[in-house]
Amino acid sequence: MRKVLMAAVLSTACIVSAVAKEQTGTIISIDNAAKTFVCEWKDKSWTYRTTDKTSFRKSGRDATFADLTAGVRVNVGYHTDDKGRVADWVTIEKR
Repeated sequence: MRKVLMAAVLSTACIVSAVAKEQTGTIISIDNAAKTFVCEWKDKSWTYRTTDKTSFRKSGRDATFADLTAGVRVNVGYHTDDKGRVADWVTIEKR
């Protein structure tokens, strides 16, 4: 029984780590109406959607989507769905 429980815990941990991802990059554009932003990572750019559940942090404090600006580096925790990348949390780095 203990081995089965341990296998279940490890399987769940692998699934969660495979779903949740994190990247750091620079915001190159923002769509306020759609609540999306585009980040450049190395030589690629990715669009991230935000939801009411997306959390924002800046300088150790709560922030909002309105605090995002082009040219700022961010760290984004995200997951994917059938429409693309969804930001779960965004940390805005100091300039």
